[in-house]
This record gives sequence, structure tokens and C-alpha cells, in this order.
Amino acid sequence: MAYAGSYVAVAKAGSDLVGACAGFYGQIDQEWELHSHIAGVTSKARGRSVGFALKTHQRAWALHRGLDRISWTFDPLVRRNAYFNLSKLAARPRTYLQDFYGPMTDGINAGDETDRLVAEWRLLDESVARACAGRPEEPDIDALLASGAVVGLSADGAGRPVVGAVDALTVLVGVPADIEQMRAVDRPSALAWRRGLRQVWGGLLAEGAQVSGFARTGWYVVRRCRGEAGRGRAAADTDAAGSAISDVVRYIHRAGRAARARRRRRRRRLGECVADASPLYSPEYVDGCAEVLRRFLVPALARSADVTAAGVAPALAAFKGNQMAKAALETAVLDAELRSRDVSLGEYLGAVHERVPCGVSVGIMGSVPELLEAVSAYVWRRVTSG
Repeated sequence: MAYAGSYVAVAKAGSDLVGACAGFYGQIDQEWELHSHIAGVTSKARGRSVGFALKTHQRAWALHRGLDRISWTFDPLVRRNAYFNLSKLAARPRTYLQDFYGPMTDGINAGDETDRLVAEWRLLDESVARACAGRPEEPDIDALLASGAVVGLSADGAGRPVVGAVDALTVLVGVPADIEQMRAVDRPSALAWRRGLRQVWGGLLAEGAQVSGFARTGWYVVRRCRGEAGRGRAAADTDAAGSAISDVVRYIHRAGRAARARRRRRRRRLGECVADASPLYSPEYVDGCAEVLRRFLVPALARSADVTAAGVAPALAAFKGNQMAKAALETAVLDAELRSRDVSLGEYLGAVHERVPCGVSVGIMGSVPELLEAVSAYVWRRVTSG
């Protein structure tokens, strides 16, 4: 793997191997990332920050190669792993995968179902930088309960799971102290925890709730959008609306399948958001726009009677600001319409020329020679014409 350019690292104490980590490149949602396939520390080395050292080394390795995201899977019932991933490293769950690996017969997983969380580690986030500098954040469970959080999953006196309320903005989801030991001595209870966690999270995550942290005492903190708390069926309707707009776009594109075949080598994205990765230049930023689109704009447009490019602005008029997110949705719908009619954007806008003079903004350089070198490079690449 290392020979082929993937990530492979080991940790040693003298001549003894005490930890290892390996990962490979992957692409999710058209973004490249490093997928950390396996990371482990020997039992004798636990509690000595070996795993933390391996992951911070992996982060530095990825950043050096232009990557800003690492993902991996972990068992959400293993308390020490959840604390390490979500608190010590400040990663956040991206997806819940049900019985991901299927039946396994090893000593750790035998007799259980292999549900996994996909952790996403945004390497440039401030919370990640603080965590890697030794300043992790851990939620205060007592303070959350005092402010109205409810307990969605907890243990009874015998250590078996009890499903509770989930009708609040903040839901606390507990896991047992040692699920691996429980599997060894009480497999039915271990399986009950698996299915209890799946039941609680299945509903919450389907509504768009987000896991914001994990406490060492064994509690996931799940936060919901204010409009979602207590809505039940309404939240499911929102999900259906989000799917509806995708169905509309797919339908429009099916009508233009022949046109797409002729344009196969052109860009494949329906719309584009021009926000930056961080809110430094504008209040809007990529992750924020994605959240606004998913929670509010797409469902609102799906409920509209006029799902066309011309109907986007009226359908979204109630939402203030977020112009970049709105533009991304409007251009996506417009692109779908034009492709269905085999009409180019130029034709739609009334263009009369097939080629027009264009140029680039070179920017401010440190010296005249640097400026000339940059201009020469653009000319050589024939970015300008005419």
C-alpha cells in the first residue's frame, strides 16, 4: 500500500510494535479523501496516547498531500472508541451503516450485527485543530439535562437498554460501559443494545439530526434542528420533500437522455455553489450552504407547485439571505431544464458568437518578474484568446 502511495504507519516502543494505521484514497460526493481502513493499538499500549499519535501523524500526512478530510468506520457501541473519535479527535459521524460487514466470526464481533458509524474528520476545522493540539471539547451532560435535554436510550438496573423520549432539541443516547465484555457473557443483552441504538438513531438521523459530541461517561449528544423537534410525521414529510426534488430533477433528465449522451464529456454537476470553505470572505460557506439547502431550501422548492428555474425565487422568498445556496439550487433546476431540451446556456441567454475574447485575473505578485512569469504561463496554456 505504501508503495502505491497509500498511507501506512506503525508505532513502536523500542523494538516492539505497539500500533499501526493504514488508509487509502477514496472519493465521496466528488471529493477526494483519505479513508482510514484500519487503526489499532496493542492492549499493553492502551492509555499511552499511541492511537492519538498515529491519528495526528495521519492528519499531517493527508494535509501535506492536499487532502482536508479523512473518514473511517467504528462501532458506535464501543464507548472508548466513540470518546476517542468524537471527543479526542473532534471527528463527526457522517453516516450510520446497518450491519455493514455482515456476519463476522471473530472473537470481538461474533454473534452481533455489524452496524457502524462513518466518522468524518474535517482536518482544517478549528475544533479539530484544537483537539490535535491537546485541547479537546467534551459535552457537559448535567448542564444539558438541566437545559432540557431528554434521554433517548439508557440502561436499566440490569444493564439492558431502555428506549426513552426523543422529542427535544437535544437527545442523549447512552451506550454500555463495555459492550465487548457484554458480548462475551450476555449476547442477548448485547444484541438488544445494538437494536435499541439502531431504533433510536434510525429515526433521529433520518430527520437530519446531528451527533455533536460524546461524553466520557457514555453519552452521545444528538442535536436536532429547532423546526424538527417534536414534529414526528412533519419531519418525515420534510425528508419526502427532499427526495421529491431529486425525483423531479431525475425526471427532467430522463427526458433529455439523448442530449446527455451527446454531452457526456461535459460537466456532470447540476449546479454549483461558489462559497468558500470557511466564512472568511462571506457569511456563507460550503458546509453551511449544504445544510441550508438540505434542511430548508430543497424541501421548500419540492412543496412548490412550480418546480422550474423561474419558480425557484418565489418559492424561496420567505428565507432571508443565503443567496449562494439559493443560486446553487436555481442553476441546478435551470441546467436540468436546458439539458432536457438540448439547449445550451449560451442559446438560452441569446448568445450570437461561438467564441468570445476572454482573460484571467492574475492577481498581485511580489515582483515584476513573478508577474511576467505568471502571465507567460497563462499565455502558454492558451487561457486567453483573440
